Amino acid sequence: MTTQTDIAAEETQAAPEEALTTKVLRLALAAAVVGIGVFGAVGASGFSEVARRFPLYISLGIVIIGTIVLIREVMIMVRGGAFSAAAYDYQVADMAPSTVLRRGLLWFGIVLGFIGVMALVGYLVAALVFLTVTLIIGAKMRWWTSLIAGVIGTGAVYALAEVLVIPLPEGIFYIGL
Repeated sequence: MTTQTDIAAEETQAAPEEALTTKVLRLALAAAVVGIGVFGAVGASGFSEVARRFPLYISLGIVIIGTIVLIREVMIMVRGGAFSAAAYDYQVADMAPSTVLRRGLLWFGIVLGFIGVMALVGYLVAALVFLTVTLIIGAKMRWWTSLIAGVIGTGAVYALAEVLVIPLPEGIFYIGL
């Protein structure tokens, strides 16, 4: 039976110290997010006045949030405190590092595949394939449910692009709608 002193002792135990490589990776990831936001903002600056608003605001939001996270991570490292439990990924807590790496590489490959398919056949087909595949792999949904959700999601993006008069990327073998 658990007593009050046992519970108090568990609560006062210090969190395990992170390895230096983990700390560096956390900082590098936060810095990469800021860099992606800056890249998006610079890329959006070449768009027309109306077309640049949405990507510019999203990019600036990414820069602001990423900078806050980066500053927070540095402050935690300087203070010597434990990492934030809020940022801890409980889904991979019991996995071996090699499994986590394989899983990360799988998702990286899926994103690269999305970019490749978009370059070949355009955004609409790529988005449909990407949404369907990610829902099957990530959410463990049935293929037909994922396909329906992909069609709805892609249709919503297409409708929004039509309303905002934003041309979606067309690939080399784009058939047209």
